[in-house]
Amino acid sequence: MSELAVEYEGKITAITVPVTTKEGQAAVQKYGWQQAQHGLVTLSPEGKMVGTIPGHRYGKKEIRAKVEELLKAD
Repeated sequence: MSELAVEYEGKITAITVPVTTKEGQAAVQKYGWQQAQHGLVTLSPEGKMVGTIPGHRYGKKEIRAKVEELLKAD
């Protein structure tokens, strides 16, 4: 994700939240994931959730596709 944040600098903000923190556990509950599960959440500039990919079913290619999709919708 950090590589893509540099690539899309000025267009997106990337934040990593470890699931082992209180904030991470709150996100796990908020998005309905299983305990200690990883995932990707995309938010609009207003903070509205526009997409989520729970678990490890994504990589750089899938993240790039989601970013491009969201930038085109903007």
